Amino acid sequence: MNLRNGLSNDGRSFTAHIFEGFGKGEDLSQIKLDTDDRIGAILDIEATGLDKKQDEIIEVAVRKFIFNSKNGKIKSIGQTYTALQQSTKPLSDIIIKITGLTDKKLAGHKINWQEFDQYIDDVSLIIAHNAQFDRAFIDRYSKESTKTIWGCSWYHVPWRDYFPVQSQEGLALIHGFFYEGHRALADVDALLKLIQMSATDNGDTYFKTIMEESNKPTYWVFAENAKRDKKDILKQRRYWWDTDKRCWKKRFSSITDVNLEMGFLGSEIYPSKNLAKVETVRPVENFKL
Repeated sequence: MNLRNGLSNDGRSFTAHIFEGFGKGEDLSQIKLDTDDRIGAILDIEATGLDKKQDEIIEVAVRKFIFNSKNGKIKSIGQTYTALQQSTKPLSDIIIKITGLTDKKLAGHKINWQEFDQYIDDVSLIIAHNAQFDRAFIDRYSKESTKTIWGCSWYHVPWRDYFPVQSQEGLALIHGFFYEGHRALADVDALLKLIQMSATDNGDTYFKTIMEESNKPTYWVFAENAKRDKKDILKQRRYWWDTDKRCWKKRFSSITDVNLEMGFLGSEIYPSKNLAKVETVRPVENFKL
């Protein structure tokens, strides 16, 4: 099966085409929804840094779409909401280089979060490529966001089963297109294009996987009080350090995997007494800070 959309039939050459977005999009308010239709949204932000509590949003972009909640088919692509926000501090050189935004471009701009909430108040699923990052910022300002289920195209799609990369730009290239990245709307449209594609024999899209997985509970396993000499083992198993809880943690999508992991921790990390804890996260709470 040819998993690389731009690969020639003989496998000796590769072609990628530029993708310039979906344009204006349709006015979804004028479309009558069928019984199983729902409204989703792709969201991306640009921020002054990676600190989810201290750094600031400087750009937000969202594009809505209509999808069938039974088969995962995206039926209509809607219009967008985009806004800039002047930072309270000068932008760093690295942020200017990455985003192309400058203090001058942001001067005088302010995101109207009431308008943002009005735009997403009919959305049942928000998707970002790194939802844990984007949601932490958005939830600080948006009431609707806190009540909406989020999906994560980075987490909910098993990219590593098929490809050597998980970055959005890398995945786009593998799927035969490239785009001008690191401005919010360009990233939003590229992600919406990407998740309508597929790498499976049955033709199910990446979006269908995200739709289904985002409506399931997830589980955090916390390796509390793990001895320092066990950190390399935990890191190899893709645990990461939670600075607030002061422990190693890892997210799981099934209780079966959790039970297997608890068995491993009990034998390899806590030989005398298993001190690991499990927290169940409802779908609407997923990817919250």
